[in-house]
Amino acid sequence: MSQRTDRLGDLIRNELSELLRREMRDPRVALATVTSVEVSADLSHAAVKVSALGDDAARTETIRALAHARGF
Repeated sequence: MSQRTDRLGDLIRNELSELLRREMRDPRVALATVTSVEVSADLSHAAVKVSALGDDAARTETIRALAHARGF
C-alpha cells in the first residue's frame, strides 16, 4: 500500500470508531472495535476489520448489529 492509502485508511478507521462510540445507540456494538481499514489502490473500496469482545453468541450479535447498521 502507498502512504496515501495508509493515511486514508487511518482516517476512515478513526471516523468509524467515533461513529460507533458516539452515534450508535445499539448496545450490541458497545464491545466492537474497528481494528484496521485497508483501502484499494484506486480508492474505490475499503475493507474494514472489526474486533468484538464476548463469547461466540455476543460476537455474532455484534456482527449482526453492524451489518444492520451498514447504511448508517
